[in-house]
Amino acid sequence: MRIEGMGKNEKIIENEYGAIQSDVPFSFHLFDSKIALNLLDKLKNKNFANFAMVKIYRYFQTQNEEYLYKAMFEIEENPEQVLAISSRILKEGAKKYPINNWRKIPREEHLNHALNHLFAFLKGDTQDEHLEHALCRLMMSLSVNESQEFNYRNENNQELEGLWWT
Repeated sequence: MRIEGMGKNEKIIENEYGAIQSDVPFSFHLFDSKIALNLLDKLKNKNFANFAMVKIYRYFQTQNEEYLYKAMFEIEENPEQVLAISSRILKEGAKKYPINNWRKIPREEHLNHALNHLFAFLKGDTQDEHLEHALCRLMMSLSVNESQEFNYRNENNQELEGLWWT
């Protein structure tokens, strides 16, 4: 299966901070976490990629970075391999993008890219090394902050309930 927009040579976009990255077809990070977790719980074929997605949505609910580490270790439980895989993906990225470009990408964008890669892997897309890229994006997300105007919670620091516009 091929998911449009998840190949190696997709359109490049620039964010408001001057960082460039591939455009992705989905905005998983904007999906309500409670609904996403409910849907993921109903999947018949659960595997490590599903569990990694669950951990990321738990992070959206709690802002607890431990869930992002847990998501990484759902994909690869060996810390040495996490280092090796992420370093290889970073080396590939340094050939395509300015060095440390990824540090100008906010956490929510890295997490959205990780979710896009996990989704593509689950759907059987083979255009890219989706697990390796998801793992690297999770590492990147732990190294940067969210953009100042982005918030998974409301002004009272409570999880947003239901649809964001209600």
